[in-house]
Amino acid sequence: MAIEVIGDLDLVKDLEQRLSTIETELSKSLQIETGKMKERIRSGRDVDNKQMTLSADYQESKIRSGRNGIADLTWTGTLLNSITTKVEKVGNNIVGTIFFLSTTAPAPKIKPKTKRKTKATQSRQVKTLDKARGLIDQGKNFFGLTDEQVTNIKNKIKEALLG
Repeated sequence: MAIEVIGDLDLVKDLEQRLSTIETELSKSLQIETGKMKERIRSGRDVDNKQMTLSADYQESKIRSGRNGIADLTWTGTLLNSITTKVEKVGNNIVGTIFFLSTTAPAPKIKPKTKRKTKATQSRQVKTLDKARGLIDQGKNFFGLTDEQVTNIKNKIKEALLG
């Protein structure tokens, strides 16, 4: 007795197409959820949807410079703009990453309490990665996805798997 298979079964090609679809869906989902994370941060909320806080001095400096007095991490815009995503194949895995590009940006121009400006204040440069690490080390829980966002990404991948 024999089993005869008729038709073009190219399992490798099918698997490669599904992996490519998963990679594409993961990339799209990460970009969407990262956009939501940035909007949450701009509204002054952390991962747990709690209002982020500022030191009294920093809050005063923001208000003096005409900015809002909330912790929204948007003074120069460089920190939030440096958050990006990538999807890559690592061994047999497809890995999605949300990270900070390591860029250098001018430090925010803080209006001093006095009219005197120093060269040190004018020429400071802040590396965005260092700034992000510093904020996280201070207990600012802004960088991350909520459980709902992680579930959204997982669901998109499941949909891609099912084809």
